[in-house]
Amino acid sequence: MDRLLLQQISTSTLNHATKAKKPPADEARRLGADRDLNEQTTNREGRDNLDDRAETPEEKCYPLLGEGYTAKIYRIPNSERFIKLYPIENEKHFLAEKAAYELLSANSPPPNIPTYYGTSSDFPLGMVLSRADRGDAYEYLYRARRMGPMPTKKDFYRWAKQAAQALDYAHSLHIMHADIHLLWDSDRKERDEEGKKIDMQINARSEIFALGSAIYHMVGGNDLWGGELEQKRDRDEIVRRLKAQEMPGTEELVCLGSVVKRCWAVEFAGMDDVVKAIEDEEREDEQNDG
Repeated sequence: MDRLLLQQISTSTLNHATKAKKPPADEARRLGADRDLNEQTTNREGRDNLDDRAETPEEKCYPLLGEGYTAKIYRIPNSERFIKLYPIENEKHFLAEKAAYELLSANSPPPNIPTYYGTSSDFPLGMVLSRADRGDAYEYLYRARRMGPMPTKKDFYRWAKQAAQALDYAHSLHIMHADIHLLWDSDRKERDEEGKKIDMQINARSEIFALGSAIYHMVGGNDLWGGELEQKRDRDEIVRRLKAQEMPGTEELVCLGSVVKRCWAVEFAGMDDVVKAIEDEEREDEQNDG
């Protein structure tokens, strides 16, 4: 399956308004108090049960595939699914991402968003998701640039458009991604692009900027200022350049350079405009080649 998937839904920007009828004030206070007590009891019991679980993923022979900032990813043996498992100290991240995936799944998501299969029956802070078929996009491209075959411009157009379409769908549900990561498979460590979350408010504009950075990396094979700046060592200089809009040149990209520059300048009103710009460039490229 040759689809580009998006992983790692934002843990802080889910903004889904419910339409349930509000109960009277006195009843609402009573229900709220009962709910808080039940949640405290449930959470306390859940934490106790975490310690009582007989086996860890390693003891159950689940291969560790990667480790991000908030969770670890394990492959379920003899399955095309994996578990994203959060430690108890990151329970809030788990609950927010779980809510986001439930909202995405309930609204006929496009095929380039991982399928959500609910929570794990073995691990209470684990989500079961579908695996992609061909590996992490950046690892895949790293191997292709060294061993071949290289993706074509048509591949880059298709993958960039799929990423923008998936983000457009998430935005339509008021979900901000906040940590854009392109993948064909889930068995590689998640990573950030420089600039995605450094002193930036997470909103549609910052998502467009971040997608430009992801496309830049995908097409060009380099991080922002790769070989010149190192994210941890040169953080202050990276922040300064981002604030000053001193972005790398895109002239050497084989395609989508103009789209990347427009993403960085946030010239698009929304992700649907990014999709259209990608389609327009691809169409013009085909006409020139023809």
